[in-house]
Amino acid sequence: KSLTDSEPYMSLNIEVSIIDIFVIWNYGPNKVTKPLSFSGTLINDLDNRSLSEIYNWFVDSFNADKYIIFDDDSCLVSGLSPYLVDNCSDLILPRIKDGGKYFYPINSSGTILSCENEIVHKKIFSITSGLCFNQDTVNYLKSMFGNVFDEDFAFYGVDTSFFYRVNMIKNIKLSIGGEIYHSLSKNSSEDLVTSNFRKAERIKDLALQVRKYRSFMAIKSSLKVLIISAVNCEWMLIFIYFQTLVKLHNGKLGI
Repeated sequence: KSLTDSEPYMSLNIEVSIIDIFVIWNYGPNKVTKPLSFSGTLINDLDNRSLSEIYNWFVDSFNADKYIIFDDDSCLVSGLSPYLVDNCSDLILPRIKDGGKYFYPINSSGTILSCENEIVHKKIFSITSGLCFNQDTVNYLKSMFGNVFDEDFAFYGVDTSFFYRVNMIKNIKLSIGGEIYHSLSKNSSEDLVTSNFRKAERIKDLALQVRKYRSFMAIKSSLKVLIISAVNCEWMLIFIYFQTLVKLHNGKLGI
């Protein structure tokens, strides 16, 4: 799509005067043209580079006080003001809404946290769209893991593995601020090929989460998916899960 068809671009471009760095990363499959009114950086990448690599490139390439990530299918309800007025939090997470219902952020037990300006002291998970983190968060994560986002995850699990890392760091102050509408794939109808692809990628993602972060939440989700797969006689998914689980760590696994 063109940039003028992108909801985050159109809403953010209004506030471009208060943004020092504005980067648009086009995933393809076609190149897009930079509008004359756009003063930021437009990158056309048609090689299907992993999201974790793109995010790490963004953080490493620009020295900023705060970094904010938006997916193309996200609509900013409250603009950038929640991010700009909060100078106390290391990590700011917007409330994620789809179809009139809140889905994120959640705590480790799956309870949805939807209170505006809530300070979070428990473990928390969300998606990367709307995620705002400061330079202190970058420094904490790099000192512990070498980079901010886990590059063993390419698409699925990039957000979850990020929060596994964040939840290990006691010094990070998290808060909930702002709201975005986001189209979640789990709520969308799909054709059979796309659905099977997502199932395979998600089950590999769960296996890698279990292997790398040994999370009870990932183990619980894995058991649920494996049982459903067995009931539906989706034996290939079960094979993919255990194949990923025991595969030797040798570079990226294409998750």
